[in-house]
Amino acid sequence: MRVAAIADLHFGGERQDAERLERNQRLLDTLVDLDLKVLLVAGDLTTRARGAEFLAASRWLRSIDVPTLVIPGNHDLPYWNLVRRFGRPLSRFGRLFAWPDGAMLERDDALFVGGSSVVSWHPHLRWQDGRFARQELRRIEARFAGRGAAPGFKAFVSHHPVVPVAASATTGRPSRVAHRAARVLDILHRYRVELAVSGHEHLSGVRIVERDGWRLFGLSVPTALSHRQRGERNGFWTVDIEPGSLSFRLWQHTHSGRFAPQPVMRHARLVASNARS
Repeated sequence: MRVAAIADLHFGGERQDAERLERNQRLLDTLVDLDLKVLLVAGDLTTRARGAEFLAASRWLRSIDVPTLVIPGNHDLPYWNLVRRFGRPLSRFGRLFAWPDGAMLERDDALFVGGSSVVSWHPHLRWQDGRFARQELRRIEARFAGRGAAPGFKAFVSHHPVVPVAASATTGRPSRVAHRAARVLDILHRYRVELAVSGHEHLSGVRIVERDGWRLFGLSVPTALSHRQRGERNGFWTVDIEPGSLSFRLWQHTHSGRFAPQPVMRHARLVASNARS
Protein backbone atom coordinates (compact mmCIF):
# COMPACT_ATOMS: atom_id res chain seq x y z
CA MET A 1 0.00 0.00 0.00
CA ARG A 2 1.35 3.40 -0.97
CA VAL A 3 0.48 6.46 1.13
CA ALA A 4 1.50 10.08 0.56
CA ALA A 5 1.86 12.72 3.29
CA ILE A 6 1.66 16.43 2.50
CA ALA A 7 1.39 19.47 4.77
CA ASP A 8 1.38 23.26 4.96
CA LEU A 9 -0.24 24.04 1.62
CA HIS A 10 -1.08 27.62 2.70
CA PHE A 11 -3.59 28.43 0.01
CA GLY A 12 -4.68 32.03 -0.21
CA GLY A 13 -2.57 34.63 1.51
CA GLU A 14 0.72 34.07 -0.26
CA ARG A 15 1.39 35.53 -3.66
CA GLN A 16 -0.40 33.51 -6.31
CA ASP A 17 2.04 34.19 -9.13
CA ALA A 18 2.69 32.01 -12.17
CA GLU A 19 5.43 30.12 -10.34
CA ARG A 20 3.11 29.18 -7.48
CA LEU A 21 0.31 28.16 -9.82
CA GLU A 22 2.68 25.98 -11.83
CA ARG A 23 3.96 24.37 -8.61
CA ASN A 24 0.37 23.65 -7.55
CA GLN A 25 -0.25 21.85 -10.83
CA ARG A 26 3.07 19.97 -10.82
CA LEU A 27 2.39 18.66 -7.31
CA LEU A 28 -1.13 17.67 -8.27
CA ASP A 29 0.07 15.81 -11.37
CA THR A 30 2.78 14.02 -9.38
CA LEU A 31 0.37 12.84 -6.69
CA VAL A 32 -2.16 11.64 -9.27
CA ASP A 33 0.52 9.60 -11.07
CA LEU A 34 1.68 7.79 -7.91
CA ASP A 35 -1.24 5.34 -7.67
CA LEU A 36 -1.89 6.27 -4.04
CA LYS A 37 -4.23 4.35 -1.77
CA VAL A 38 -4.41 7.11 0.87
CA LEU A 39 -3.44 10.79 1.08
CA LEU A 40 -2.63 12.31 4.49
CA VAL A 41 -2.79 16.10 4.86
CA ALA A 42 -1.14 17.33 8.08
CA GLY A 43 -2.70 20.77 8.43
CA ASP A 44 -2.27 24.42 7.44
CA LEU A 45 -4.33 24.20 4.29
CA THR A 46 -4.85 27.97 4.40
CA THR A 47 -3.00 31.11 5.39
CA ARG A 48 -5.72 33.06 7.25
CA ALA A 49 -8.61 30.54 7.37
CA ARG A 50 -10.73 32.55 4.95
CA GLY A 51 -13.63 30.85 3.22
CA ALA A 52 -12.12 31.31 -0.24
CA GLU A 53 -8.85 29.76 0.92
CA PHE A 54 -10.62 26.68 2.26
CA LEU A 55 -12.59 26.34 -0.98
CA ALA A 56 -9.41 26.54 -3.06
CA ALA A 57 -7.72 23.89 -0.91
CA SER A 58 -10.79 21.65 -1.00
CA ARG A 59 -11.10 21.82 -4.80
CA TRP A 60 -7.40 21.09 -5.21
CA LEU A 61 -7.54 18.05 -2.91
CA ARG A 62 -10.72 16.67 -4.47
CA SER A 63 -9.06 16.68 -7.88
CA ILE A 64 -6.56 14.07 -6.65
CA ASP A 65 -9.47 11.63 -6.22
CA VAL A 66 -8.03 9.37 -3.50
CA PRO A 67 -9.27 8.64 0.05
CA THR A 68 -7.93 11.55 2.08
CA LEU A 69 -7.52 12.29 5.79
CA VAL A 70 -7.24 16.04 6.44
CA ILE A 71 -6.10 17.52 9.77
CA PRO A 72 -6.38 21.18 10.83
CA GLY A 73 -3.32 23.34 11.46
CA ASN A 74 -2.91 26.55 13.41
CA HIS A 75 -3.27 28.63 10.22
CA ASP A 76 -6.69 27.03 9.74
CA LEU A 77 -8.01 28.93 12.76
CA PRO A 78 -9.61 32.36 12.12
CA TYR A 79 -6.97 35.06 12.47
CA TRP A 80 -8.86 38.36 12.61
CA ASN A 81 -12.35 37.25 13.64
CA LEU A 82 -11.90 36.73 17.39
CA VAL A 83 -15.54 35.74 17.94
CA ARG A 84 -15.15 32.89 15.49
CA ARG A 85 -11.61 32.05 16.66
CA PHE A 86 -12.68 31.51 20.26
CA GLY A 87 -16.30 30.47 19.69
CA ARG A 88 -16.27 28.29 16.56
CA PRO A 89 -12.60 27.97 15.59
CA LEU A 90 -12.91 25.00 13.22
CA SER A 91 -16.39 25.62 11.81
CA ARG A 92 -15.21 26.47 8.27
CA PHE A 93 -12.68 23.67 8.27
CA GLY A 94 -15.23 21.20 9.62
CA ARG A 95 -17.85 21.95 6.98
CA LEU A 96 -15.51 21.05 4.14
CA PHE A 97 -13.48 18.27 5.75
CA ALA A 98 -16.02 16.62 8.10
CA TRP A 99 -14.11 17.43 11.27
CA PRO A 100 -14.07 15.85 13.82
CA ASP A 101 -16.27 13.02 12.50
CA GLY A 102 -13.95 12.48 9.55
CA ALA A 103 -10.82 12.11 11.67
CA MET A 104 -10.47 8.41 10.93
CA LEU A 105 -9.90 6.51 7.70
CA GLU A 106 -9.74 2.77 7.11
CA ARG A 107 -8.30 1.34 3.95
CA ASP A 108 -7.73 -2.37 3.37
CA ASP A 109 -5.92 -3.56 6.51
CA ALA A 110 -4.75 -0.10 7.63
CA LEU A 111 -6.16 2.47 10.06
CA PHE A 112 -5.33 6.19 9.90
CA VAL A 113 -6.38 8.41 12.80
CA GLY A 114 -6.17 12.19 13.02
CA GLY A 115 -5.82 14.37 16.09
CA SER A 116 -6.13 18.13 16.48
CA SER A 117 -3.20 19.87 18.16
CA VAL A 118 -4.45 23.38 17.37
CA VAL A 119 -5.89 25.71 20.00
CA SER A 120 -7.14 29.29 19.85
CA TRP A 121 -4.85 30.15 22.75
CA HIS A 122 -3.53 28.64 25.95
CA PRO A 123 -1.37 29.96 28.82
CA HIS A 124 1.98 28.76 27.56
CA LEU A 125 4.88 30.84 26.27
CA ARG A 126 5.08 28.74 23.10
CA TRP A 127 1.36 28.26 22.54
CA GLN A 128 1.82 28.10 18.75
CA ASP A 129 3.74 24.84 19.27
CA GLY A 130 0.34 23.21 19.69
CA ARG A 131 -1.55 21.46 22.44
CA PHE A 132 -3.72 18.36 22.65
CA ALA A 133 -6.78 19.13 24.74
CA ARG A 134 -7.85 16.45 27.20
CA GLN A 135 -11.05 15.94 25.24
CA GLU A 136 -8.99 15.42 22.09
CA LEU A 137 -6.83 12.83 23.85
CA ARG A 138 -10.00 10.90 24.70
CA ARG A 139 -11.14 11.10 21.08
CA ILE A 140 -7.79 9.84 19.79
CA GLU A 141 -7.83 6.91 22.18
CA ALA A 142 -11.43 6.05 21.30
CA ARG A 143 -10.61 5.96 17.58
CA PHE A 144 -7.78 3.49 18.10
CA ALA A 145 -9.71 1.52 20.73
CA GLY A 146 -12.48 0.91 18.22
CA ARG A 147 -10.01 -1.14 16.22
CA GLY A 148 -8.76 -2.82 19.41
CA ALA A 149 -6.05 -5.43 19.01
CA ALA A 150 -6.98 -6.16 15.40
CA PRO A 151 -3.91 -6.73 13.22
CA GLY A 152 -2.93 -4.23 10.60
CA PHE A 153 -0.99 -1.06 10.10
CA LYS A 154 -1.92 1.97 12.24
CA ALA A 155 -0.88 5.60 11.73
CA PHE A 156 -1.54 8.88 13.52
CA VAL A 157 -1.60 12.33 11.90
CA SER A 158 -1.40 15.72 13.61
CA HIS A 159 -0.22 19.16 12.59
CA HIS A 160 2.24 19.67 15.43
CA PRO A 161 4.82 16.96 16.10
CA VAL A 162 4.53 14.39 18.87
CA VAL A 163 8.07 13.20 18.08
CA PRO A 164 10.93 15.74 17.75
CA VAL A 165 11.99 14.93 14.21
CA ALA A 166 13.01 17.81 11.98
CA ALA A 167 16.24 19.66 12.77
CA SER A 168 16.42 23.39 12.09
CA ALA A 169 18.76 24.31 9.25
CA THR A 170 19.94 27.32 11.27
CA THR A 171 20.19 25.97 14.83
CA GLY A 172 20.42 22.21 14.29
CA ARG A 173 18.00 21.69 17.17
CA PRO A 174 15.12 19.20 16.75
CA SER A 175 11.57 20.47 16.52
CA ARG A 176 9.59 21.18 19.67
CA VAL A 177 6.70 18.83 20.31
CA ALA A 178 3.13 19.80 21.10
CA HIS A 179 2.00 20.18 24.70
CA ARG A 180 0.83 16.77 26.01
CA ALA A 181 2.70 14.97 23.21
CA ALA A 182 3.86 12.45 25.83
CA ARG A 183 0.24 11.54 26.50
CA VAL A 184 -0.31 10.96 22.80
CA LEU A 185 2.79 8.75 22.63
CA ASP A 186 1.40 6.64 25.48
CA ILE A 187 -1.75 6.08 23.42
CA LEU A 188 0.25 5.23 20.30
CA HIS A 189 2.34 2.78 22.34
CA ARG A 190 -0.76 1.15 23.82
CA TYR A 191 -2.26 0.45 20.39
CA ARG A 192 1.05 -0.30 18.63
CA VAL A 193 0.74 2.57 16.17
CA GLU A 194 3.70 2.53 13.77
CA LEU A 195 3.69 5.95 12.11
CA ALA A 196 3.20 9.50 13.46
CA VAL A 197 2.95 12.13 10.71
CA SER A 198 3.24 15.87 11.35
CA GLY A 199 3.77 19.17 9.54
CA HIS A 200 4.18 22.69 10.97
CA GLU A 201 7.99 22.83 10.84
CA HIS A 202 8.25 23.09 7.02
CA LEU A 203 11.12 20.58 7.31
CA SER A 204 11.51 16.89 6.49
CA GLY A 205 12.85 14.12 8.66
CA VAL A 206 12.35 10.60 10.00
CA ARG A 207 13.02 9.58 13.59
CA ILE A 208 12.53 6.18 15.22
CA VAL A 209 11.19 5.77 18.76
CA GLU A 210 11.34 2.34 20.40
CA ARG A 211 9.81 1.09 23.63
CA ASP A 212 9.10 -2.45 24.87
CA GLY A 213 9.23 -4.09 21.46
CA TRP A 214 7.31 -1.23 19.83
CA ARG A 215 8.74 0.85 17.01
CA LEU A 216 7.24 4.19 15.99
CA PHE A 217 8.40 6.21 13.00
CA GLY A 218 8.02 9.96 13.44
CA LEU A 219 7.68 11.58 10.01
CA SER A 220 8.06 15.35 9.59
CA VAL A 221 6.59 16.62 6.33
CA PRO A 222 8.02 19.71 4.59
CA THR A 223 5.77 22.40 3.19
CA ALA A 224 4.36 21.18 -0.08
CA LEU A 225 3.67 24.54 -1.71
CA SER A 226 4.48 27.53 0.50
CA HIS A 227 7.10 30.14 -0.31
CA ARG A 228 7.92 30.16 3.41
CA GLN A 229 10.63 27.56 3.21
CA ARG A 230 13.10 27.06 6.04
CA GLY A 231 16.25 26.04 4.26
CA GLU A 232 14.54 23.21 2.38
CA ARG A 233 12.72 22.91 -0.91
CA ASN A 234 9.00 22.21 -1.19
CA GLY A 235 8.23 18.54 -0.98
CA PHE A 236 6.26 15.63 0.41
CA TRP A 237 6.71 12.00 1.46
CA THR A 238 5.50 8.69 0.17
CA VAL A 239 5.40 5.65 2.43
CA ASP A 240 5.16 2.15 0.99
CA ILE A 241 3.66 -0.14 3.63
CA GLU A 242 4.93 -3.66 3.13
CA PRO A 243 4.52 -6.82 5.27
CA GLY A 244 7.88 -6.47 7.02
CA SER A 245 9.00 -2.94 6.29
CA LEU A 246 8.15 0.69 5.65
CA SER A 247 9.84 2.46 2.74
CA PHE A 248 10.08 6.25 2.99
CA ARG A 249 10.78 8.42 -0.04
CA LEU A 250 11.06 12.21 0.00
CA TRP A 251 9.97 14.05 -3.14
CA GLN A 252 11.41 17.53 -3.64
CA HIS A 253 10.63 20.41 -5.99
CA THR A 254 13.55 21.00 -8.35
CA HIS A 255 14.83 23.91 -10.42
CA SER A 256 13.23 22.30 -13.47
CA GLY A 257 9.83 22.64 -11.81
CA ARG A 258 9.14 18.95 -11.26
CA PHE A 259 8.90 17.04 -7.99
CA ALA A 260 11.76 14.54 -8.08
CA PRO A 261 12.10 11.37 -5.97
CA GLN A 262 15.00 11.11 -3.53
CA PRO A 263 16.63 7.84 -2.42
CA VAL A 264 14.41 5.39 -0.55
CA MET A 265 14.89 4.78 3.18
CA ARG A 266 13.70 1.30 4.09
CA HIS A 267 13.13 0.29 7.73
CA ALA A 268 11.97 -2.94 9.32
CA ARG A 269 8.67 -3.09 11.16
CA LEU A 270 8.56 -4.66 14.61
CA VAL A 271 4.84 -5.35 14.84
CA ALA A 272 4.74 -8.94 13.66
CA SER A 273 0.95 -9.06 13.48
CA ASN A 274 0.96 -6.30 10.85
CA ALA A 275 2.04 -8.62 8.07
CA ARG A 276 -1.02 -8.15 5.87
CA SER A 277 -0.68 -4.47 4.81
